[in-house]
Amino acid sequence: PMGGSPLGIDPLESARRECPAEPTVIYNLACYWSLQRNKDLALQYLGRALELDARFRTMIAAESDFDPIR
Repeated sequence: PMGGSPLGIDPLESARRECPAEPTVIYNLACYWSLQRNKDLALQYLGRALELDARFRTMIAAESDFDPIR
């Protein structure tokens, strides 16, 4: 949408501000930004999610949300 972030990102950003070390929120932000074809933000959030919980690494290959930036 013009003038704002894509649907779904604002609530996740709010959750990230409330719980900045919650890896699931950060991983989901990576997915959303990938779907918006914003590779820089997607990779930034994905890297942070992996720092917080390395188990997400096993999900990346099968995560279709990352197809737009592969």
